[in-house]
Amino acid sequence: MGIAKMKFILTIVAIITWLVIGYGLLNYHNTIVAQTMLATGEGLSKTMKSYTNDQYKFAISYPTTWDKIEFTQGITESGRQILVTFLSPLENPSDSFREYLTIEVANFSPGTAVDKSKLIQYGEYQANVYRKSLQGFHILTRSDQFNNSKLNIGNPACYKVLYNYIDTTAGKINVLDIYCAKDSKIYFFSFQSDSNKYSLYLPLVKLMVNSIKLS
Repeated sequence: MGIAKMKFILTIVAIITWLVIGYGLLNYHNTIVAQTMLATGEGLSKTMKSYTNDQYKFAISYPTTWDKIEFTQGITESGRQILVTFLSPLENPSDSFREYLTIEVANFSPGTAVDKSKLIQYGEYQANVYRKSLQGFHILTRSDQFNNSKLNIGNPACYKVLYNYIDTTAGKINVLDIYCAKDSKIYFFSFQSDSNKYSLYLPLVKLMVNSIKLS
């Protein structure tokens, strides 16, 4: 086979590969956008399921296509009880990172009220822990910064931190951590996403976060 013909074949293969990848990404983008629009326009009941935790007294809606993984008592992270994770579907067989939202609860002594200052202090402490343990940890923004519109998500009384880090397998990961206080508990909601897809998932995550009810 001549060199010119070989170059031509390699060029055709490269174009086809690019088109397949591009189509796959576009199709997945359209799926997420469509799901978000349906949830916004037709109501959460048609595209979202409801999860209720009677023990810790909260409820949240999540996409019907996401998997729900509940954890048994005793599984903890930084002193918090890990309760449930909502896991996004695989985009393709080679998908190396499935976006997810995890909910955890920290219990303080009964009668201990957690105000906004204690909530911020708790969130900052956690950020310092991650700074030491996560490769490439970098805070992008916090909800207490002046005139901040990037974290206009959910209850303004909650404290939010957006940061990223480097995963050795999946690359750069964006993390949105939300801390909410109720009586003597801190509810911790953490969404993790491939940094390149974070803005794509954000409208859907906002729907989930805004559906949270603490009772």
